[in-house]
Amino acid sequence: MSELKCGVSTEFASQINDLTVGQVFAYRCQGSWPGFGEQDKLDLSAWELTHDFKKPEAQGAPAVGGTPEVNGAPAMGGLPEDQKPDPYILKVLQVQRLEGTADDGVFELQVVGYRVGNHQMKAVQFLSKESSLVLGDLSFTVKSVQKSEEPIQEPFGAMGPLSLSVPWSMVALLFAIFIAALAGILFPVFQRRKRKRWMAELPPLRQSQPEQELYRALRHDKKIQDINTSFRLFLARKFQMPAHRLSTAQVLRELKLKESSRAQIYEAPLKEILYELDRGLATSEMNEADLESLRSRVRKVLDLLDRQNALRGTP
Repeated sequence: MSELKCGVSTEFASQINDLTVGQVFAYRCQGSWPGFGEQDKLDLSAWELTHDFKKPEAQGAPAVGGTPEVNGAPAMGGLPEDQKPDPYILKVLQVQRLEGTADDGVFELQVVGYRVGNHQMKAVQFLSKESSLVLGDLSFTVKSVQKSEEPIQEPFGAMGPLSLSVPWSMVALLFAIFIAALAGILFPVFQRRKRKRWMAELPPLRQSQPEQELYRALRHDKKIQDINTSFRLFLARKFQMPAHRLSTAQVLRELKLKESSRAQIYEAPLKEILYELDRGLATSEMNEADLESLRSRVRKVLDLLDRQNALRGTP
């Protein structure tokens, strides 16, 4: 058994009787610490703090004082759980060697108290299976952080579901209006982005003007599918709308919006050609004579558009 001379660290001397629950403080001890080894910090898993104490004696049994000894030293874990010292009075957090060696050094014990009260710990010992260190008498006071004049406030109980003065039907209506307004804002944005992406799909012109490109395509297109594609690409380039992606009804509706002043002039022939193309694609029964007739009507529409452009003075 070794005995250390211990005292509260200087920086905590003024607070030793005014500590609060959970506040860390330190003791410094000097002497020989068998089993400390060469390391700077002690492995606390093998050590246990104990001290001389008394608890109220049980009925028909004598009071328990101190701890049982083995070879003159208290045995680690020798007491039943209900007779051990309160571990929350003083708990060792860390032991480190500040200077010297295990045979003669200065050691610092960082400790904390969780139990409120004025504690007078007698014959404090630090035990392991191989060693027993006497730290002597330690005294300190731990105070509660709760002020006595301010009692602990009980937490609020369950408040239950909130009641709304507004009927749920009105809430649902407002939510529906909000969703509709949001859709009204976002839908045109998505539509513009989609149309821009569709227009970017158009292949580059081989001729200088859309009309010239269509004239060239009509000389080479042999199938109704090819004529339909060439005509819709012409409309897309001419009127800056994705006619190759729109239905015939959508194309005619956009033409009215874009060319409202002149749409009545060429709306009828354009409508006739577009619906003839739709019927040809649906049946796939057009012979060469039908295809040539369709090409001829497309050329007439081109001539009509050229005359209208000349009147407007635009290419």
